Amino acid sequence: MPIRLRMRRGSVARWTAVNPVLADGEPGLELGTGKMKIGDGVSAWAALSYIIDPTTSGGVAPEGPPGPPGADGAQGPQGIPGNPGADGSQGIQGPQGNPGTNGADGAQGPAGPGVAAGGTTGQVLAKTSDTDYATGWTTPAAGGDPFLARLVLAADKPTGANVTPVTLGLSFNFLANSKYVFDIYALVAPGAATTGCGFMVDVSAAVTYVGTHVTHQLAATGTLSGATSVGDMAATLSGVSSGMPATASYPVLGGGLLVTGANTGTATFFFRSETTAVTTCKAGSVILVTKV
Repeated sequence: MPIRLRMRRGSVARWTAVNPVLADGEPGLELGTGKMKIGDGVSAWAALSYIIDPTTSGGVAPEGPPGPPGADGAQGPQGIPGNPGADGSQGIQGPQGNPGTNGADGAQGPAGPGVAAGGTTGQVLAKTSDTDYATGWTTPAAGGDPFLARLVLAADKPTGANVTPVTLGLSFNFLANSKYVFDIYALVAPGAATTGCGFMVDVSAAVTYVGTHVTHQLAATGTLSGATSVGDMAATLSGVSSGMPATASYPVLGGGLLVTGANTGTATFFFRSETTAVTTCKAGSVILVTKV
């Protein structure tokens, strides 16, 4: 016997009165109108919408073929740039290059200027001119002392039985292009009568001028010979025709001037008798040197 399938159906009044809930996908037909609803398993009949309504759509037409694609619209504005991505991991370090070779040592330069030779304890090195490295040893004046040097004869110094000058062992270092004044305060005692005595200055390097002069008791005449020595010396006792007798010591006040040139050096004081006789310069005699 063949199986018949019949759709659930009813009149408008019947559907309204019963208002059943159709199962999900179950169709329901209104008799007399031809309208149809499909259930969803939840909503009652009255809440469902018609899927077929011949009174408005004239039935369901078959789906036509798709229309041609529409033209592309205008390009929209550029979007906001996204956030930058995270830094990538560090790459592998490349191999180390070969070390370079050391250059050859340069030639040794010339030796620099050293400290000037000579000098004595207590002296200092000072500029002798504006030329680079021009220095020489000099005796500094002690705090507030106006004299460059205070030269004091430590022991009696006799001349011997002739007129040859003898050194007093008193000296000072001079600088180039400078001027020095010295004052002589001495006691002189002749061992035999003599016409006078003198003080001289010997210099170790050529200078512009150097000279001594006795201003008290003894007059100044004559010169001291020598390739690097120049000066004046006392010759006679002023106002006394018989010279200096051997019966007393005599105060001798004198002085001198030293004008240097381009050289530095040492100035040394000498003493002599004017005639052949032993004449002594006494200990304690003083020569004061001032740089001006």
